Amino acid sequence: MKTTNCLVCILALMDCAHLASAASQTLGPGQALTLNEDLVLSGNDSLEMSGSADKPCTITGNRHQIVTAEKWTGSVKIAHCNMTQLGTGADKPQFYAIDVHAGGDSTISMEDCVFDQCAGVSIYNSGNSTAVFRRNTVLENSAAPVSKDVGNS
Repeated sequence: MKTTNCLVCILALMDCAHLASAASQTLGPGQALTLNEDLVLSGNDSLEMSGSADKPCTITGNRHQIVTAEKWTGSVKIAHCNMTQLGTGADKPQFYAIDVHAGGDSTISMEDCVFDQCAGVSIYNSGNSTAVFRRNTVLENSAAPVSKDVGNS
């Protein structure tokens, strides 16, 4: 029994090793961010990726994702940003490009972005949190799995 518990703890620590705590991060027009591990927002961390129409910012995910830890209450603002290879699609169990569980007074805004070779986006709101997702383009090379089963829609 003790050996099993220890093995479970070691496996849990190994699984967490690929997660990076984000703290608050900001990216401006024309700037780029390359992920070498998952970007994890916790507590009241904020993520602001604000490009412009003529100088979009860029996020290269390398199949990693942007996620929130349990009880996250910060903010995400992504505007005029080209995102490439965030998350994984059907070749593995799906990991979303962006998987945000917002609580409290969290705010989420994703506008005027391009998703290139990215998996799906998942936003879950609770408490007084709000989300805006508009004028985004998902390219036809999306990595989000598609099901023709009406029961899955």
